[in-house]
Amino acid sequence: GVWVSRDGLEQPWYQITQDSTYPKVNGKYEDPVVWRTAVQYHMIVNDWYGRIAYHLRSKDGAHWKVDCGEAYMPGVAVYSDGQKEDWYKYERIRVLQDEHGRAIQANFAVIDFDKRKDKPNDKHSSKNIPIPLIPGRLLNLINKEIPTKDTKEIRVRIIAEKGFNPHTDIDLNTLRFGAPEVIDFGKGSTLLTTEKSGDDLIAIFAAKGHAFADHNFAGKLLGRTSKGTLLFGYTRLPWVTYNEAILSVTNPELKTVDGKLAIAVSVTNYGVSASKPSKVVVTIATKEGKVIGEVEGTCSALKPWEEAIMALDAPASMQKDTLYDYTVTCGNETQHPLAFKTDNYKDKKHGRRHRRKKK
Repeated sequence: GVWVSRDGLEQPWYQITQDSTYPKVNGKYEDPVVWRTAVQYHMIVNDWYGRIAYHLRSKDGAHWKVDCGEAYMPGVAVYSDGQKEDWYKYERIRVLQDEHGRAIQANFAVIDFDKRKDKPNDKHSSKNIPIPLIPGRLLNLINKEIPTKDTKEIRVRIIAEKGFNPHTDIDLNTLRFGAPEVIDFGKGSTLLTTEKSGDDLIAIFAAKGHAFADHNFAGKLLGRTSKGTLLFGYTRLPWVTYNEAILSVTNPELKTVDGKLAIAVSVTNYGVSASKPSKVVVTIATKEGKVIGEVEGTCSALKPWEEAIMALDAPASMQKDTLYDYTVTCGNETQHPLAFKTDNYKDKKHGRRHRRKKK
């Protein structure tokens, strides 16, 4: 789950999401590493049982998308002369970042045997190894609006930097640009032409094939260098709001307010921007899972780290001394609502487990 702190250091940490951010596939996950670039957040998490890792991306650190394929697996340690190191397992990845936040080196704990069978003074060993990474190129999307059927071209600035000249170091025929979900499968918009802009290069792509949708928050460039090596980069999408409010709730409580039963819900904004008035919907179910009602209200605009307590009129069928399960959704479409579901019958002691506080 995702935890946040007001200063990232000494303040209490609060859990703001209920569901795991990890891939929705069977695995024994551990050792997540998270870093942030100027474009987005990245996460790599390792499935130690399957000896495989996954890469996820997020615009705000709360809502995550799983990229297709593997982040790494046995066999990734290959020298430039083709020599391979046959490590049995890679774990505990950590990354070094450059001044732009890009990962430029991965450090792994590796072992050449099943570590549960590794004995003292045998022929097997574990080590820490560093593997250099190719940094993503620096990009800017010049288009300010999401491409429509009337859009003719997509213009991407590929920024020059030390050791990289976009005018000479790119195999232009290999370039594709668009939503990562299609770029990763060799699709996307194709290159029409280029323009010089000082040391930078403006790559002009056909608008067809980009596949950008409302859920996308980054564009991806993929291709090869003039030497045949990997070339890629991400860019923010100008039409996306990145610093949104992040609203999270606690377990609703059934209380008597002014002589009537009400469902009390606490809503807090854990984002870095103020929220807009947001709809809060509470669905109530019985022990048998039967939905007996749904109530909703509007939470006022909240500043970062501001809390509001809402009291929503309870359905007439609810009883004061009866346990119910609740599903609460808050936020609006642009804020990607976070849903919270209780299960009070299975865990009566931890009814307020959402937004737990840890010092």
